Amino acid sequence: GLPGRAEPAAGESSAPIKTVAEMVAGSDWERDPLEIELLRAWDEDGVHFEELFFTGPITHGVKTRVHAFRGSPVSGSMLPGMLHAHGGGGSASVEAVKFWAERGYVCVSFDYQGPLPGRTRFTDFGAAILGQREGRPAGPGDVPNARWNFWYGATAAGCRSVTLLAQDP
Repeated sequence: GLPGRAEPAAGESSAPIKTVAEMVAGSDWERDPLEIELLRAWDEDGVHFEELFFTGPITHGVKTRVHAFRGSPVSGSMLPGMLHAHGGGGSASVEAVKFWAERGYVCVSFDYQGPLPGRTRFTDFGAAILGQREGRPAGPGDVPNARWNFWYGATAAGCRSVTLLAQDP
């Protein structure tokens, strides 16, 4: 591999992924620990908010650390859940969490844009999409690989956000 590039983890292939089935083979969005890092928590206008990082997809042994806001009504149990996925150029949104929590939902809003200008907290995809950022094919040994792609990382971060939502107490 090239300097700064992660190599395949033990048992992973560097062969190009050609089908959706190959891309999701072995994926279990609930298997790996979330490793939640709570940055802050507060109550406001009847809503409990949390800002946090959690472990997203692990691609070729590289952990993604997803930035998110989670919120719920201050009282209630067994509440329905809502996943907020922002549009292009957006990020994790406290306003979206508040909107849904005021309507009785637990809501998770996650960032999948990464380090855009002006952001101090964002999802860190680690080396998983390094090649794409540098304009090279993204994969071990520079073999194009769909798991070393921004869109795979963003989608997988969304799947892990559903796990975070499902595990909310």
